[in-house]
This record gives sequence, C-alpha cells and structure tokens, in this order.
Amino acid sequence: MFVNITNVAPFSGATTSTLTITGGTTAYNGNSIRVVVTNLCGSANSNAAILTVNPLPTINVTPNGSCAPVLLTATGANTYSWSPATGLSATTGTAVTASPTATTIYTVTGTVTATGCQNSTTVSVLGYSSSSVLSGTTGICPAGSANLIVTITGGVSPYTVVYSNGTTNFTVNGYTSGANIPVSPLATTTYTLVSVTGANGCVGGGINGSAVITVNPAPTISAGPNNQCGPATLTATGTSTTYAWSPAAGLNTTTGAIVIANPAVNTIYTVTGTITATGCQNSTTVNVNYTPVAPTITPSATLLFTTRFSVAVPVLVSLEAASITGKAPGADGAPDIMPVMVSMTNPTGRPVA
Repeated sequence: MFVNITNVAPFSGATTSTLTITGGTTAYNGNSIRVVVTNLCGSANSNAAILTVNPLPTINVTPNGSCAPVLLTATGANTYSWSPATGLSATTGTAVTASPTATTIYTVTGTVTATGCQNSTTVSVLGYSSSSVLSGTTGICPAGSANLIVTITGGVSPYTVVYSNGTTNFTVNGYTSGANIPVSPLATTTYTLVSVTGANGCVGGGINGSAVITVNPAPTISAGPNNQCGPATLTATGTSTTYAWSPAAGLNTTTGAIVIANPAVNTIYTVTGTITATGCQNSTTVNVNYTPVAPTITPSATLLFTTRFSVAVPVLVSLEAASITGKAPGADGAPDIMPVMVSMTNPTGRPVA
C-alpha cells in the first residue's frame, strides 16, 4: 500500500517533479516510490521505483593517542583521504606515517567505490620533538664551568634531557629549549645528547650535536727573592703573559714581571699571573721586610753630672718624653726604648775623654 509522501525529513519536493531524499537511512531500503499526476481530467500513476539505501562504511583507524612518529592504518572502506596534511607522509592511502611536532587530530574519510558512500573518523597523534641539537663548545680554566645548550624543535615543553660525558649519563628535568646546563669537568670532555622526552612522554627524534669543553691549564708562577729587606726588586716568572701585584703600598708599580718593593711595614705581596689567550690565572706570595730609617730625637736630651770624671759609657735612654722621627712605635704601644751611645761634656764645656 502506498502512502502519500509529505515534505518531512528525509523528504523534500514532495509535490514537485523532483523528490529529494537527504540522509535517508537503511530503514527506507527497498521501499517502492511512485509518482501520481493529477489534473482536471483525472489522475495517473507512474511505475514504481525501488529505493536502495546503501549503508555508510564504518571507518576505523589504529593506533589512537600514540606518540609521533607513528604508522596509522585505516579499515572499512576502499579508498581513504587524510587531513590535515601537516606531519603526514601522504594524504591518501590505507596507511600513512604521522610525524607532527605538536599533538594533532587527523580526520580520515573512507569511500566505498561501488556506492560512493563515505564516512569519516578521527585519530589523535601526540607531538614529538623532531630535532634536538646540543652545543656549547668552549674553553675553561681549572675549577671553572661552562654551559651546554640544547635547542629543541617541536614536542611539548618542559622536557627531560639526558646527556653524557662519555662515561656517565646525566638527567635534567624540567628543561626548556635553549636553557643553560652548567658543567665543570676536571679535564677536557666531549658531551653528547642521549635523549629528549617531552612533557607528554614522547621521546624526540633528530638527536644531534656535541660540545667539547677544553680545560686549559693554569699558568705556573713563582716570585722572589723572599724575606728580603726593602727596597727589594721582586721578579715574577712562569708561563703567564701578564702580572698584577697587590697590595699597592710600597710598590713602584702594580703591573709587570718586575717591581720594586719598599714597604713601611713587613708586607706579604700577592702576584697574580694571567695567560692572555685563555684568561687562566694563578697566584703566589712573597714577603718583604721593611728597613727602618735612622731615628731623629727631638728635643735633644741633656744629662748633667756634678762630679768631674772622664768616661764614655753606653747609656739606656727612655724616649717616652721625646719624639722620634723615622721609627715606628712599639707593637705593644709602650714607649720605645733603645740603646744609644751618648756623647757627654764636663761643666767646663770640654768633651769628656
């Protein structure tokens, strides 16, 4: 029994010469459809047409949610097209390789060749770092440090970086591309990159580069003569290119391999040698003792004797009540006492014999 069709989905154009069926399901498969033409003279029925609704293909893609690079395989149709093209080895075919640097959702559309029916599905691929390059070749001095740098393209930051010194692997967590990784080798060392893993757990590819950290030697240095009385000519020798002396007190200059030291107190001088080409330094010390100047006593000390005698004797004179020029005070702050030879005259003004 035929039922009149109305313009209700999936039908439209029910009273026109063209009937359109949109989104019909397999529930309509096998139904007969005829056209009834009516005018003032009556009605006429067409022959019946059998409606065939072909099923949509069921498309499946595996694997889903894997880290790039990954081989994606589609099933359920005859031909397939993939989009977007970013990171894909091809945009058609049953199997394609996906290598996105950022997490990407791909759509694959399958077509049944015999019917032209199509259906689609999606698949997610986690992004990975497509390139990681280690750099930082430089020279350092003993006990110095240098920085390794890893430049990472793609993937999800922060990363876990593993590098090696040729003997031991070292892990840096929470790394961002281009950040410094400080190293302090004791000897010249070549560093290589082992792996880079993104925050999404995907291991990166394109591991490349190395860094050679050269440990340059410190200069040898010696200075002398040691424990001399000033003024003393001090000479620095060794493998340094330049020399710097300190403290400046008592020195005629603070640079150069040869200086003259004439300190006012016993002084330990430090000389630092530098190799200009590498910047490496080393230091040593040398002691110079001060040479006291002849003291001057003011005012002159006068000694009176009431008994005539003729004598030349050593006398211990306290200088507490007199000032001395050219003599540093005693270390304990007490007045200096020194043995002096006193020349005396008798009351007649004649020198005592």
